Parts: sequence; structure tokens; C-alpha cells
Amino acid sequence: YWAADTVTHGPSAEWGEHEIDYVLFVQGKVTTRANPEEVDDLKYVTPEELRAMMDPSSGLLWSPWFRVIADTWLFDWWADLDETLTTDRHVDLSSIRYFEPPAHHVGTYAPQGTDGGGGGGA
Repeated sequence: YWAADTVTHGPSAEWGEHEIDYVLFVQGKVTTRANPEEVDDLKYVTPEELRAMMDPSSGLLWSPWFRVIADTWLFDWWADLDETLTTDRHVDLSSIRYFEPPAHHVGTYAPQGTDGGGGGGA
């Protein structure tokens, strides 16, 4: 995943990020210690609550990579959490997924070999 930080630096953002992101599933009570440099808030929610929170009208900001993962896979994984946790149905150890950011996170930053954003392909 890559994106320009247009939220902080505006549409002419020259700075961007490249990330490898992991999604972990846990069922049960867990203790968390979020890094305040990376996480503004932590909250347990239902799928319906998360959909409402991710609606643009909520005014909440989300990292573009999380939006791509949520829109592409998360709600399917969550719909049958027991299967997700106990089988390999959703496991893919042979692929690396490359995400193009939404157009509003491209700015003037576009790594070599990308289409400049908005593609959303895997």
C-alpha cells in the first residue's frame, strides 16, 4: 500500500508512505496498548457500527489502507468469524496485494511503477 499524506499536507503533498499491513483476528478479552503516535482511538464495535462510522458523513478519518481492506475483505471475514478463525478458507500465503490509494490520497506523490492512484487493484 502507498499513499500521499494529503490530509496533513494538502493536495500537493510530496510525502507519502509505503506499508505492509497485517490483519489479526482475536475472539475474547484482550488487553491493548496502542501506540499514540499511530492510533487516535480504540473501540470495540459491531459490523453495523463500523459501517456507520466509516460512512463519509460521520466525519471520522480512516487510513486509506484500512478502508481498502474493510471494503474488500473485512466484512466477509467478519460475517463468519468462526470459519475465519478455525479454517484456512481466507488464508492466502502466496500473494502480496498491492493497493492503489483513492484519488484524493495521491497528491503529487506517485511511486515509480504505479498508475498514480485511484485504481484500487490487487
